[in-house]
Amino acid sequence: MRVASLEYLGVAAARLRKDAVSAQKKMETIDRIIADIRGEEERMGDVKQEPLDLNCEEDKVEFLQRLLLDYLAVHGQSDPALMQARHFYISSWWKSAQTDISKSIDTSSSNTKADKRKKKKKKKSTESFYFLNPSFEICI
Repeated sequence: MRVASLEYLGVAAARLRKDAVSAQKKMETIDRIIADIRGEEERMGDVKQEPLDLNCEEDKVEFLQRLLLDYLAVHGQSDPALMQARHFYISSWWKSAQTDISKSIDTSSSNTKADKRKKKKKKKSTESFYFLNPSFEICI
């Protein structure tokens, strides 16, 4: 039983390694596609925004989303299914953007609350220090 489990674990690990290598190759392909399309846009004078940082994952995703929406807008005029797909993607990305914004607001507000607690605690400890050492003077 133990040998079979180890063998299965080895197969799973090999498959994960293979998938990681193929995913890296796909990322290189995506980078090449982005660079090609970006070069074509610059050549046509159709650049819509500032230069794209290919090292930033968010920039890549945003660029690919814009490409997909452009494609669906052009081809969706003749096919209602493509227009529905475009609307679906827009609403899906909108919902995820709202979720990300609310998470960041919650995180920043919790950080602000934690900072206030730390300041309060520090103030109390400072006050108790001054109370215990009344002869202590602050020189500025």
